Amino acid sequence: MTGLRREDELKLKELNELCQQVGRRNLPEDDQLYMLYLEDCYDSFLEEGLRKLRGEYEKESLKGIKRLFRCKSKNNKLECNQHRNNNILTVPSSNSSATGTTTTTTTTTTEEEEEEEERDKESGVSISSHLDKPAAVSSSERCGNKLWSWITDDIVVGGVPHASSHPTAGHLLEFWRQCVARGGSALTVISCLEAEETIPAGFATLKDWQRFTGITEFYLVPFIPSEKQENPPEVSKEMMEELVMLCSNVYNAYPILNNNNNNNNNNNNNKDKNNDSDCRCSPCGKGLCWKFHLGKGKRRFTSDIKTHRIVYIMCKTGQTRSWVLAMVYLMTQYSMEYNEANQLLCRMRAFEPSPSQVEFAFKVSDYIHHPRTVEKTMEEQMYSEVLTQVLSLSPLYRERLLRDLEKLT
Repeated sequence: MTGLRREDELKLKELNELCQQVGRRNLPEDDQLYMLYLEDCYDSFLEEGLRKLRGEYEKESLKGIKRLFRCKSKNNKLECNQHRNNNILTVPSSNSSATGTTTTTTTTTTEEEEEEEERDKESGVSISSHLDKPAAVSSSERCGNKLWSWITDDIVVGGVPHASSHPTAGHLLEFWRQCVARGGSALTVISCLEAEETIPAGFATLKDWQRFTGITEFYLVPFIPSEKQENPPEVSKEMMEELVMLCSNVYNAYPILNNNNNNNNNNNNNKDKNNDSDCRCSPCGKGLCWKFHLGKGKRRFTSDIKTHRIVYIMCKTGQTRSWVLAMVYLMTQYSMEYNEANQLLCRMRAFEPSPSQVEFAFKVSDYIHHPRTVEKTMEEQMYSEVLTQVLSLSPLYRERLLRDLEKLT
């Protein structure tokens, strides 16, 4: 059984007490992230304990227990989303709430089964509602952990995964295992973290993602305002253009890269920063966000039509900045309206965006659905008027005008 360390249990208790005093949202982001990780470990510990109990009871040859735990279930493998290009969403197969728990299903029981259950209760066996679910698939496998949530079969939103030497719940390898179970063969990570933002010890940094076998691209989008940022920067047109272009081209990444010369220069400048020669970095569009190609020989996945690419949208806790990016992604990739995208996200995960982040998403939504023509400057308006007057002249005077312009210039 995956052990839950005593120190982790005490730390979770301490964070819960602090959360009751000041409120979860008022905790530092590092504490919120660590709390999500510890909650995943605790839930995994309980689920594994229940699985152990199921196995032990089956060996005792109790008829009622056997019928409960050996129920035949359908194939739990989720279908890959093959309709993304047709703007059709494939929502995860299981029903999930914002907190990432699955809804329980009620089953009809015969009188004989009820009598067997009564005998089990009299013998001291307590059957919780968790045991009514098929043992093959846990809630984390169906709809994600506290650290991340499956929005569709190829979109995941969450926080920074754990990356210690011992894989546990909320670990990078656990996340990739869930991707493979859904038919995923490549992964694109879009991170809302700032370039110099600190990551708590034990959680995945860029170097950990570089060692990650399934990833091919890692985007860094550092300009979305954080939850507690004072005086957030004004949402400029360049930011919106960059964000929309990034979300629109995730599945066709090559057009948004600069030329090879720029790539080589950026590789030389960023080798020391990334401390790994396999990480190739290129600026996207206007250079507001960065794209890292991770690992050798992995770019072939980008042009492979058969590849089922999964997109992981990430901020530190997966509840604030990632909401903005997920909103933009759904509105660009699937042509969803603002309210439709927000309802889908909030149904699958609990988000707590700040007012500045909500304003950011509103402005990008308005930019996507109501593109405005660029207002002409006074010089452009004057040029149009002069050009109209010149064209209204006879050919003789137009030629004379051109000769005079050549002499004067």
